[in-house]
Amino acid sequence: MSNKSNKSKPSYLYASMSVAIVLFLLGLFFVLFLHSANMGTLLKEKVNVVVELEDTADRSAITNVLSAQTAVKEGSVQYISKADGLEFMTDGNSIDFAGENPLQDLLLFNVKAEQYSDESLAAIKTLLEKQPGVSMVYYENMILENIKHNIRRLSTLILILGLVFIFLAIVIIRNTINLSMYADRSEILTLQRVGAKPSFVKMPYIKSSVMVGVRGWVIAVLFLAAVVAAVLTNFPSVWSSLRLVYIAISLLGLLAVAIIIPAVVANAAANSYLKQ
Repeated sequence: MSNKSNKSKPSYLYASMSVAIVLFLLGLFFVLFLHSANMGTLLKEKVNVVVELEDTADRSAITNVLSAQTAVKEGSVQYISKADGLEFMTDGNSIDFAGENPLQDLLLFNVKAEQYSDESLAAIKTLLEKQPGVSMVYYENMILENIKHNIRRLSTLILILGLVFIFLAIVIIRNTINLSMYADRSEILTLQRVGAKPSFVKMPYIKSSVMVGVRGWVIAVLFLAAVVAAVLTNFPSVWSSLRLVYIAISLLGLLAVAIIIPAVVANAAANSYLKQ
């Protein structure tokens, strides 16, 4: 009879995997949300401001003007000759331009994140265009805005998916508890007849649900670690914006969710069953 009862009990595997998916998605959202400011800083300092130089330009003088600006990131000024630019654009292939190089010498530089603004960029642009030998100054500010917009959209999508899976996890955990208690209905009825308190009867099921959450948390942490490792391997520059304290906060927050949600759902499901 005991073997039959054990075989009829539901497996907690689906509940564990469902919770793991929920925690993984919420973990991605937490990490992206907490790092959004640092990612913005990293992106700002990666946006190149391009200065096109005429053939008669005094490159040293223009470089000195740039270095004197407090908004310019130290050590970011870079010179690219038109010969190097042509080689890069043609990828080493010989292309006939009638003996003339149509490109111009360039100076590239970045602006400090804390001073990155439309007003600051416009002021530097105006200053440089007044310098002899400067042909044009331009920058792609929209690239930064598009990236930040896409990060916000991705975070919102992950949060929505997380909320959907939270609902599914609640349904799965609740049904699992109901089926498990139904399989143990004879033992539960015996406990009730001898005067066992409801808290004593439902505690094993709450503990089982909490273990489901903890197992799901472990699985989610492993997947999150794999994602972070993959990102850092392919984009090493992300290291500079990564904050371990934010990751620790995210993992602790996920652990709290992994314990609280299964415990609350199991307690509600057990109360509902016992009232029957």
